[in-house]
Amino acid sequence: MVGEKEFSKIYDGIYGKIVCDYNLPLELPEVEAYEPAGDGQSPLSQVPEFTQVEIAPNLSGHRETNTMPQWGGSCWYYLRFMDPKNQDALVGEDAEKYWGSVDSYVGGAEHAVLHLLYARFWHKFLYDIGVVSTTEPFYRLRNQGMILGMSYKNKQGKLIASDMVEEKDGKFLDKETGNILEKIPAKMSKSLKNVVNPDDIVKQYGADTLRLYEMYMGDFADTKPWDTSSIIGLRRYLDKVHATFIENKERSAQSDDEAMKMLHKTIKKVGNDIENYKFNTAIAQMMICLNTGLPKDAAKMQEWKLKYTQLLHPFAPHMAEEIWEKISMKKNPVLRAYFATGNDGKIKRAQSVLDTLRSKMTLEKIPDLIEVEETGATPMECAMQKIEAYRESGYTIPVIAGDTAVYFENQDFDSTMVRRAAIEKSGKNESELSKREIAEIMIDFYAAKAKSE
Repeated sequence: MVGEKEFSKIYDGIYGKIVCDYNLPLELPEVEAYEPAGDGQSPLSQVPEFTQVEIAPNLSGHRETNTMPQWGGSCWYYLRFMDPKNQDALVGEDAEKYWGSVDSYVGGAEHAVLHLLYARFWHKFLYDIGVVSTTEPFYRLRNQGMILGMSYKNKQGKLIASDMVEEKDGKFLDKETGNILEKIPAKMSKSLKNVVNPDDIVKQYGADTLRLYEMYMGDFADTKPWDTSSIIGLRRYLDKVHATFIENKERSAQSDDEAMKMLHKTIKKVGNDIENYKFNTAIAQMMICLNTGLPKDAAKMQEWKLKYTQLLHPFAPHMAEEIWEKISMKKNPVLRAYFATGNDGKIKRAQSVLDTLRSKMTLEKIPDLIEVEETGATPMECAMQKIEAYRESGYTIPVIAGDTAVYFENQDFDSTMVRRAAIEKSGKNESELSKREIAEIMIDFYAAKAKSE
């Protein structure tokens, strides 16, 4: 820095004087296109008036145009995902503050010194100039372990390619020397011929089996050796699931209570394990749950199967989808329904309950109100009496009965959240409640919710 002028020091030969380049800092030229040059160079290389520079009569040269690191383009892509259609800024202020930093960054250990390092530099620079509001781009970092292939080592410690090894009498021999080799895990490489082609595994065992095995091999962060012979165990587990759900092979627990308790224990553990990337222990717990058996009661068995299929989906999505299509009784979503009441206020309150539950259903005032004498012993029985009256009258659009939209004929929105909230408020244990008792608790919950609106 001289006065207010910035310049660089360029030496005129080894023993020459210092020459100042007063063009610095450089301003990039305006170009018509940003496509890379055909020879792999950057777009700037196609602008000779920029690349060819003469600083002194005997000092000229070619400016370096490959100034962007390979990871440069991916150092801020997570920000662009927040606001991909913004034509005026990298990311809009409102969008950036809404999404904030990335919750979890997953990558191999090599990312810690390449992409992760560069991304932090970029993010901190963007913070300094006011583009982002957070000082760190990622809240949590997780490095997955490397999957090793099997290789062979001689007594000198040299690794031998797999195609140069033969197995004889349970021993591994070097084809060239006949010496006994030691089988060890090693990083997969083409030279060692120990790369596992996933397409071959999928073709032989299926995509779900491969997916399961990769998650079951060990802890997410650990380095793990690949062993094709071990994948058979995961294939057998999926075969057992298929036999239980698709072929309806009986696999009953000692008691219904035991089956349901194990299911809820599994739901809790699998949920926690997924959050903490402990996929191997989650799968192990699902195996234990299946081996414990299913309840014999038809209603409980249906609930057990539905919940287990939902647990299975993140690990074996193809089979889970097939099972769900077979066992799920859900129909097309119910988007509109009649409310069996002439009271506009009740309809408004019931609609507010649905909106709170994020249901897409819209309630409508029923055209022909049918008066039904309610003789049921419980609110649910009274609601069912109303439903039956409208069903006999030929109504095809679902009808809701009950003071606060309690019973949904052919419902297709998930009421799990409502059930859990209602039972939690009641202070009772779900595993000890019958289906009717749960319905009664949900009725009270709806009624209290509607009155509070």
